[in-house]
Amino acid sequence: MIRKAKETYCKQSVSQNAGDSKKMWKALNDILPHKASPSPSSITIDDEVCTSVNDIANGFNKYFTGVAAKLVDSNGTICNDESVYVEDKPIGDCSKPAFDLPSISSEFICREIDLMSEKKATGLDDIGSKILKLAKPAILSSLVYIMNLSLRTGVFPDLWKEAKVVPLHKGGDMSINNFRPIAILPVYEQSNFPWSNIYVC
Repeated sequence: MIRKAKETYCKQSVSQNAGDSKKMWKALNDILPHKASPSPSSITIDDEVCTSVNDIANGFNKYFTGVAAKLVDSNGTICNDESVYVEDKPIGDCSKPAFDLPSISSEFICREIDLMSEKKATGLDDIGSKILKLAKPAILSSLVYIMNLSLRTGVFPDLWKEAKVVPLHKGGDMSINNFRPIAILPVYEQSNFPWSNIYVC
């Protein structure tokens, strides 16, 4: 369905701008794929050169998920049970919520979808801002329900936590230490919806 929608959009863009070279080039620039950074064909992990696609992917996954712990450990800021005493008692009255988030209105979601940039990269769901804007009338009520349910229950949809992670070469040799991860979330996670800046357990 996504491929057919993209094909229909491309044909309509070309036909609508026929006869106007300026608008035609703008439409073609929006449609045609832009040059992307190629994936590395080989990386060096612990002085060993890896060329297998699976080895490279697993190497990046292991490195990116463990680099934070290594940095904290090297700075000596990790606290263990022997050096820190934590009293196992609740703080305050846990039966009363510390704060209350207001419900999200359909008008708010409409406005945020309209403000979305159409140049945002798509996440693992491959749903772009353009498709989200076109589908807004059909999916609005579902989005309102899901978002308000998430705020009420404190449960965030697992699929919306998944990101497309792209290794970006910082320079130097092809050692895995010279790459940093770029996480691309779904477009609705890159927006100004309330949970974009709220950590929900």
